[in-house]
Amino acid sequence: MAAAIVASGLRERNHEAQEAAEKDGRHRLASLFESLDETKTGTLNRDEVTQLLTTLNSGETPSFDEVTFVMRMAGNASANGEIAQKELVIAIQCWRTYQSTFASERGMGRALFDKYDTDRSGKLDRVQLKAMLNELNGDADVSEADVDWVLSRADLLNDGQISKIELNQAIAAWFQCQRQHDLEAKGASEKSKASTGSRRRSAVCTLL
Repeated sequence: MAAAIVASGLRERNHEAQEAAEKDGRHRLASLFESLDETKTGTLNRDEVTQLLTTLNSGETPSFDEVTFVMRMAGNASANGEIAQKELVIAIQCWRTYQSTFASERGMGRALFDKYDTDRSGKLDRVQLKAMLNELNGDADVSEADVDWVLSRADLLNDGQISKIELNQAIAAWFQCQRQHDLEAKGASEKSKASTGSRRRSAVCTLL
């Protein structure tokens, strides 16, 4: 139950971060992009994205993994993974969401992550991730297939683990997985009802 409340809070923070990023305005973003694009290629390379995140992070340089995650989240339109101007707002939103999740020692995201990062490695391995998903699932055991599904969508660093910056993505993937299960169950139920109705009509026809 506690994890579900935390997850709900994180989703609200994601929405708030998105609204904040959109308020920056297109003109301001265009000016920012131009100032960052020192190579004048029309896209931001790793060094230029690092500069952006350092500015957003009060002068503290982000880790290699943090930069990689932001570039993979935002740089979908560029074949080389660099960030185009239209993707800048996504990169900013991604970073702000991450900051809001872990900014406070008592923050919901930090509390949830730290609870399952039992070896303090800074990442959740498969066993730790499954334990977290079990709590999100009302303490019911989650299948290995569902763990695989979450990892396939949240593990953007491709190391088989969930880092802090991937936590929001993992939670979003879990809720998406749940929705998919719900739709499949609803479809199966409706199919079963339709099949039962068909058998009843056949029986009536036989009697007639």
